[in-house]
Amino acid sequence: MHDEKNQGFSLVEIIIVLAIMMIFTVGAVGMTQYINYGNSKRCVREIEDGLNRVRMDSMSKDFAPILYLYRKDGKYYMEASTQNTLIVDELTNSKQIANGNIHIYKGNSADEMQDGDIIKLGYEKRSGAFRNDPY
Repeated sequence: MHDEKNQGFSLVEIIIVLAIMMIFTVGAVGMTQYINYGNSKRCVREIEDGLNRVRMDSMSKDFAPILYLYRKDGKYYMEASTQNTLIVDELTNSKQIANGNIHIYKGNSADEMQDGDIIKLGYEKRSGAFRNDPY
């Protein structure tokens, strides 16, 4: 007669596997937060570069461009233009600066941009000072 033992996993083996899974989970969550932080930094850098270009153009050229930040289909876009009004649906040269994972607020911190919202930013030609309401 052959005596077989029905062996399963021991408690120690299960604890080790759970510990390894927990380490991978914590690493994945940390990496996701790091990626979101990187996306936020890229968005800020894009806006800052756009503002610097508009400021230089305002002070050095005969026209004073306006930097438009707007949201369309849950994504954020930026475009510099010399037009005083902007029709979002007609824009073709806009640069996407962020997706829906990043939130841009206008005014106070409780007023997040919604689809169709536009922020106009511009500078004074002579001084290069920021204009609250360009044109």
